[in-house]
Amino acid sequence: MDDIRSDEASVPQPDETVVEVRESRLRLLGFLLLGIVFVAGCAAMALHPRPDRADATWGVLGVAFFGLFSLIFLRRLLATRYPSAILSAQGVARPGAYDGVLAWSSIEGCTLSAHGKTRALYVKPYPGAADHLSWKGLAALLLRLRGKAAPRQIAIPLLCSPAESDAFTHAFVDRLNAAKARGVVDAKWSMIDARNAEEAARAAAHEAHSEATAVFPLVTVGLIASLAIIFVAELSVSRAGTPSIATLVRLGGLLQPLVLNGDWLRLFTAPFLHAGVAHLLFNCLALWIVGARFERYVGAGWFAATFAGGALAGSGMSLALDPPNLVSVGASGGIVGLFAATALTSRHFPPGRMRTLMVNTSLQTLIPALLPLATAPGGGKIDYAAHFGGALGGAALGLALLNLWPQALTRPRFGEAAAAGAALFAVAGVGAIVLSVFSA
Repeated sequence: MDDIRSDEASVPQPDETVVEVRESRLRLLGFLLLGIVFVAGCAAMALHPRPDRADATWGVLGVAFFGLFSLIFLRRLLATRYPSAILSAQGVARPGAYDGVLAWSSIEGCTLSAHGKTRALYVKPYPGAADHLSWKGLAALLLRLRGKAAPRQIAIPLLCSPAESDAFTHAFVDRLNAAKARGVVDAKWSMIDARNAEEAARAAAHEAHSEATAVFPLVTVGLIASLAIIFVAELSVSRAGTPSIATLVRLGGLLQPLVLNGDWLRLFTAPFLHAGVAHLLFNCLALWIVGARFERYVGAGWFAATFAGGALAGSGMSLALDPPNLVSVGASGGIVGLFAATALTSRHFPPGRMRTLMVNTSLQTLIPALLPLATAPGGGKIDYAAHFGGALGGAALGLALLNLWPQALTRPRFGEAAAAGAALFAVAGVGAIVLSVFSA
């Protein structure tokens, strides 16, 4: 997320012109037509099912799901007759979200969020400043359930063309800064502005120090290379385009009966094995995303130890919850553990860009990883037990890191001990796989 700032001295006074923004009709029409096409396809599946297939059931469910999808976008298409947000001399109005106007003097700041083509402007009112607004629809229901008068932030989706989005954002910032330049009437809000300025300065200094002392993610690169080399070894043993189940079991895949019979090394070997090229590539990509940030700040020792802890916790949870005949492999437990630890250790940094980036990056991966709704590429089932175990292990290590990482230190304490523990994990896992490859 990028903070929106502008030089107040150069900001013109707002005029009486009303600035509006609407959702793109062409985009909504495309989604509506896509939904109708899927409804037609699912209806055909339900009316003409194939023999010995559950096409009728899936067709009815598809018609219900995509029918609701189409109705939602039809409603949004009809709503484009009215603006989704209005800027006036008095303040900001969102006719579809609340009745009333949020005054410019009541707004503490704003943040622009951009993910690909999706953009939104998050408006942050001063505490209690938006309580007079009358909220509508789902927002009103959620606020009642949470027992709150108004949300901490008001989202303005910018689902329009880039030019319209930029024009609206600039108009918003200019008017907000002009209001601040005129002075805030309420002394309590002035104190909030001063405190936030102090916190922002402290966060900027801490972020600058962290970036200056960051290290290159050598362990991340080495781990990705090791996983790739081990996968090549799997293919050489299997003598096929993808490792067979027999090969995975032979090289150390996690299988409950074998572990309970005393082969405990499989808890260490399974995280280094992968069931296919897609499985390996997805895990390596996720590993680079988290490693390029987390290892740079906590150091190689704690990064490796967190991966090892998450991997072992994932193996343990798989052993406890998976069916006895399921062969579990993959580095997902360790990777999910790294994302969980990243989310928690972000609290080490003062509120600001770095903390927000670490949390957002983590949650965008953690939430899908913990939702058992899909299957992995290549046809293998996702081992959600390993994901949950890895998340719990990573969260525990993340909490430990917070207690071992005072603000005055560049890295958490006991990094050498963490590195030694991670080295034992790697020697046990990789060593056992190497012995199995040469004995195959």
